[in-house]
Amino acid sequence: VMTADPREFPEAGVLPLISYEEAVEISCSGGKILHPRAIGPVKDAGIPVRVKHTFYPERPGTLISGESVHSEGGVKAVSMKRGLSMVSVSGTGMPDRTGFLECVAGAARKAQVSIVSISQPGSQLEISLVVAKDDEDRLVDGLEQALLEEIADGAVAPVKRHGAVALVAAIGDGMCDAFGVSGRVF
Repeated sequence: VMTADPREFPEAGVLPLISYEEAVEISCSGGKILHPRAIGPVKDAGIPVRVKHTFYPERPGTLISGESVHSEGGVKAVSMKRGLSMVSVSGTGMPDRTGFLECVAGAARKAQVSIVSISQPGSQLEISLVVAKDDEDRLVDGLEQALLEEIADGAVAPVKRHGAVALVAAIGDGMCDAFGVSGRVF
């Protein structure tokens, strides 16, 4: 398991030890380690997993276990998931409507779209959804149907497409305790 995709970052190095949680985070955010569902059973059973390079089996590889060594600076790995699109719903009528986020998520579910990431600022004036690029049209159609009345009366603006985006994740068990991580990441 590497600190980043070596095709994008030739200086990426091998991580000698990562926790089950870090492995799941890397897998879910674009890393090509193991499928995240494969990690759950070994974690539950407390079975460590050694990931090795196919062409260099003599190298130690990465141990995935219940232990973790916090890296200096908190971040152990960076991963990226491409092929995504962002769609947002905004409007001054959103904060007054109880269950608005549930309505948006329900429209995605009804359209059979899996949400990769969802965010809403404290002002509650916008909800942004990141989905697979192939699901963008279905999501927009589903949101427009679900919010037809709110869009018609001006409480919600028309659904906005932001286009292609990538999900970039900074991963490390010690990030919460490391000062200035978010500043360095941004």
